[in-house]
Amino acid sequence: MFNCEISPFKNDRDAATRVPQGRYSVVCEVRNDGNAVINEGFSASAAMPNPNTDSSSWCCGSTSPIGNTRPTGNFTRTVSAGAFQVTNNARGGLLPPAQVTDLVMSERASDGAVVTWTAPGADLDQGTAYRYQFKWSTNATDLSPTQFDANGEEVNSSLVAPPEISGTMQNLTLPVPSNLDTVYLAMRTFDQQGHRSAVSNTAILYLGSVPSPPNDDGLSAGAIVGIVIAAVVLLAVAVVGALMVRRRRRVMTL
Repeated sequence: MFNCEISPFKNDRDAATRVPQGRYSVVCEVRNDGNAVINEGFSASAAMPNPNTDSSSWCCGSTSPIGNTRPTGNFTRTVSAGAFQVTNNARGGLLPPAQVTDLVMSERASDGAVVTWTAPGADLDQGTAYRYQFKWSTNATDLSPTQFDANGEEVNSSLVAPPEISGTMQNLTLPVPSNLDTVYLAMRTFDQQGHRSAVSNTAILYLGSVPSPPNDDGLSAGAIVGIVIAAVVLLAVAVVGALMVRRRRRVMTL
């Protein structure tokens, strides 16, 4: 398995998240995923395929003929390929809008809920996007990245404000049927070229009844009456007990 990771340097991380500018490091890793073998070539009795006559296509390192092989065993190799610097912005429209990651219910409304999020840009988080797409469902799975397009109920576009410049806090008042206690909401952002962002995080909108807080105003009247009665009973028992003891002593004296 071969993988290369490109990462912005720490001091340029903020710049790299705004636009694809700044210094980047390149680190490549090769590791055995269980299928790696050493190609030991062909034995003398075997003929190597001729690329001029063989029907298969192999050339230039993309593929190669396989002869005798043996497993490599477990291994991992990592190498740093140095660094490079991006100095110019990518031309507008080449990049999709950034993913919204802070979609959240901020308050209840009379007929639903108010949700807020931070506006992304048209190119990652730069500029102003073109439009939003919101979907809601009573099943959170419907709004997962693999199910978002096919499932969920789309929010009427007339209720959705157009995107504002990136970094702006925006909100949406979402009407929710009164018979539902919990619904889920997710969104996508589009630019004018039709590029779309990844599906946002899924916001949970709980609209059921909220339990009443415990009564911290002290004991209720019923509790007070009960305590008084119990105290009176205990006092009466004590008094009767004391009288009986005194009477018994008097009898014994006589």
